[in-house]
Amino acid sequence: MSKAETEEKRIKRKAKELKELEKWKKEQARPKRKFYLLYLMVVLCLVFIVDTVATEISVKMKAEICHYLFDDSTAVMDLLGMLASAVMIAGAIYKSMSDRFGRKIFLVINTVAMGLGMFIVYLAGEIGSAAVYVIGSLFITFFIAHDMQAVYVIETVPSKYRFTILSIVTSVASLGSILIPVLRRNIMGNNTELWNKVFLIPAILGAVVGLIAMITARETDVFLNQRIKFLEMTDEQREAEKEQRHAEAQAQGGLGAAFRFAFRHKQLRWIFICTMVVSMAMIGTMYYQQIMTYGYEAAYGTSTPEVVTDALMVMPIIGAIFTLVRGFISDIFGRKTVAVVMASLAVVGMIGLYLGVTFVWNPVLVGLFTGIYVSGYWCAADAMGGNMSAESSPTNLRASIIGAQSLCNMVGMGVSFPAMIAVAAIAGNNALGIACLFLVVIPLVVAITLFLAKVAETKGIDLNTVRGDEWD
Repeated sequence: MSKAETEEKRIKRKAKELKELEKWKKEQARPKRKFYLLYLMVVLCLVFIVDTVATEISVKMKAEICHYLFDDSTAVMDLLGMLASAVMIAGAIYKSMSDRFGRKIFLVINTVAMGLGMFIVYLAGEIGSAAVYVIGSLFITFFIAHDMQAVYVIETVPSKYRFTILSIVTSVASLGSILIPVLRRNIMGNNTELWNKVFLIPAILGAVVGLIAMITARETDVFLNQRIKFLEMTDEQREAEKEQRHAEAQAQGGLGAAFRFAFRHKQLRWIFICTMVVSMAMIGTMYYQQIMTYGYEAAYGTSTPEVVTDALMVMPIIGAIFTLVRGFISDIFGRKTVAVVMASLAVVGMIGLYLGVTFVWNPVLVGLFTGIYVSGYWCAADAMGGNMSAESSPTNLRASIIGAQSLCNMVGMGVSFPAMIAVAAIAGNNALGIACLFLVVIPLVVAITLFLAKVAETKGIDLNTVRGDEWD
């Protein structure tokens, strides 16, 4: 207890903690229904689908959004879109709160809010408002950054099969993203004026899945054990615990503690640095649809939305294969191996995307390379900055560290995003492809090199006992 804390405040704090302790013990005592783990994975798979669609839908519709709301000005659209990147700061603070208040409430809120964001974008198209679109984009960007469904899987399944199961769930969810090109084909077709209707069904899906998660999901056992243990400790025990270990490692969440802890320990420090570099290469995941659209328009001399849709149809299949294979590679050969392999494939995919559009290859082949780049990138980024961060962090700081890492990602985006805006403003939309090529390939090669040299394997780590200083 702080010396400055008055007795009255201490009593109020203890009363509040006792009430919280009673709530978590009641949750912990609830019997698990038969096959709970199975149907939880189904629910989390649905949440992953909503998250994947919310993440990708604006990118897969970007040329149409740019045309109807921003008069074909990619630079103006992306300048306003930078507001969405700014909300990642608040989003990191928001995510760290789950170390204090639990995982379930944020799982539900995130899912419903992603659906709400897509509904706002739908309304933006109905009224033709760029400002309303930016609001919807802010909602989507804020809530897709938290991946609470991934934390659920990591903290629920047996550690031996942790990433195999995670890869199975996410691979099924990747197939779910085929909903976007299917809706493009069946709702929009060649009539691009109907672009916003594509957002409506995923918006409804987000609300429904959020309700299902609220009814069926329990709080994770890892969080319950950690939080109950903390609440049952006396003030003296908490002080003694701080003396035995690094004080920041015992903080109950918060970005400040997460940053201090991460940069004082070798493993997390280099993971943070590598993901900063990797985040520069994220830029291609935001522009591939425009690169396809403008490339094929230049080749054919007319708008070709159905040709682009053909390319987009291939991507979910590649994504499902990559995420499935990633899990097996991760649990057999290690997290570090999968990160390096997937990042290398992302380099190959980006080069293939650029060459395919430049030389007007078959759209299916272009979609294949685009899927290899996008899926390889996200698999590598998740392995480096998500899975290995989680396995290198103590439980009571895990969500906070992942939240802090999302702020580090803004450093890389802060380099590549303005560069792409400048290219669009100065050289025009047709120069986006060559700019992406350099901004993707170079950072990924640098990140692969640093990761191989500086980051240690985390396969087999026990999430309940990991301290984060084992690699110092």
